[in-house]
Amino acid sequence: MYAASMIRDLKFDELRRAQQSVRNVLELSTPEALRLYRDGGRGWTVTEVLCHLRDFESVFLERAKLTANKEFPDLPFPDPDQLAIDHSYAKEEAWPAFEDWVRRRRAFLEFLECLPEEDWERAANHPTRGRFTLHQQLMLAAWHDVNHLEQITHILVEKK
Repeated sequence: MYAASMIRDLKFDELRRAQQSVRNVLELSTPEALRLYRDGGRGWTVTEVLCHLRDFESVFLERAKLTANKEFPDLPFPDPDQLAIDHSYAKEEAWPAFEDWVRRRRAFLEFLECLPEEDWERAANHPTRGRFTLHQQLMLAAWHDVNHLEQITHILVEKK
């Protein structure tokens, strides 16, 4: 069985690598494809997915800080579709959204990597998942990347 710290290190690596994977996909795409092609024809564009990744990176950091600093806080759970409207995702550009995601990810990782071992089992109340530890939050963030990387590639392949 792997030590929890080793699993965390692997997840930290996944979070870094996901960004490089997204960068690679963006570099292979045209600006028009990133802005115009929609998931299933009516869903989000790649640019809108990038904006979502960027904005939820801040949510992940806020959740982690709340969990580390308070006793069983309620975690925020903004509606992704409402964020897209409120932040005008459709008017944004892919590369600036990506670069901002990279900056926010760096802050998230810097915070998590400094946590003492005993903090990793601290928990908060997730609105849909219930008791949710920092370790589980890390796992969700890594899953979130894979989920949206698949979505991005699906959007682009669907139009080929």
